Amino acid sequence: LDGLNQEWNEIRKYQIIINSIAHNGGILKDAKTDMLNFVKHADGILIDSKSSKIEINSIVFLKTQIDTLVDFLIKIIEEIIRQKEMDGTNK
Repeated sequence: LDGLNQEWNEIRKYQIIINSIAHNGGILKDAKTDMLNFVKHADGILIDSKSSKIEINSIVFLKTQIDTLVDFLIKIIEEIIRQKEMDGTNK
């Protein structure tokens, strides 16, 4: 599953954003450069550079988050099936 690290890191960024909105009034605490770059380049979300306050301004952001998670889960399922087939087990 090491090949899924990039996707997992992206999912974690979505989680940080959603948690910031849900639990911190939209303020992104300890905003690191990679996180700020992610937010700046993501569709459907804005960030105030001074206050680090995040605002979702389009459903595109949420749809992309869901699509990313679904793609990740599909890849995990496919990898589990592949490994079971290699082991000769189909349980």
